[in-house]
Amino acid sequence: MTTARDVITGAYRRLGVLPLGANLDPARAIAGLQAYGGMLSAWAADGIVAGSVTPETADLDDDFPLPPRFVEGAKALLAVELASESGIEAQTSIQSRAKKAYAAMLAAFVCAPGAAQDRALTALPSQRR
Repeated sequence: MTTARDVITGAYRRLGVLPLGANLDPARAIAGLQAYGGMLSAWAADGIVAGSVTPETADLDDDFPLPPRFVEGAKALLAVELASESGIEAQTSIQSRAKKAYAAMLAAFVCAPGAAQDRALTALPSQRR
């Protein structure tokens, strides 16, 4: 199972800040975990409910709360979040991947309410029975 540590590590690798095979240093782990928790909270505000993880309870060894198909997208989204904190700009390909991933999450988790109109708004008085 993918953990928060895996998502955070993957995000830093996409930015080129963490070499392949290197472990997270404590400062990056803390910054990454804070950004990860904030990202999950922002998702919840948009209707993407990712379990019961909050920024206060997030831990590096927590399981990633969404299905596996969203892991790579979450890494891209977190990379975009962490880029400014790292003093760099995420590559265009990462930004594009993050946008597509977020759209896929919204499509999977957020259902638009059914629309209805009152019949009085659509029927002319002469057509009413």
